[in-house]
Amino acid sequence: MGARFTALLGVLVAAILVLVTLQRGSAVGVGVSMACYAAVLGGLIGWQQKRFRVAPRGWRRRYAWGFGLTMALYTGGIFWEAFAFPGWSLFAPYCVIVAIPSLIAATVMIRSGRSASASGMTRTER
Repeated sequence: MGARFTALLGVLVAAILVLVTLQRGSAVGVGVSMACYAAVLGGLIGWQQKRFRVAPRGWRRRYAWGFGLTMALYTGGIFWEAFAFPGWSLFAPYCVIVAIPSLIAATVMIRSGRSASASGMTRTER
């Protein structure tokens, strides 16, 4: 559950970077993009909080590193787009790269969850 949340959050951040960039120069477009981002983020957090009560050992550290790096790349992308837009041939792959730290963190969470269940530990999801 936590791995899916982390992966979806990384993909969501990369998607908002694309949407905001597509709406360059349009305050209304950026506002609508950010409103959609906030709605999806709120729904994702609500879904995660309903389904996930106790975090397995190490989950917070993995999540913090993955999401922290994703947000650092996102911030870099916003500055890059605002001050020296390189064109979509460079910026589109960068938007994919933004999601990678969260996807790696999710993969590590899944693998550590499998090893924990193999050792007889119980799952903490409802």
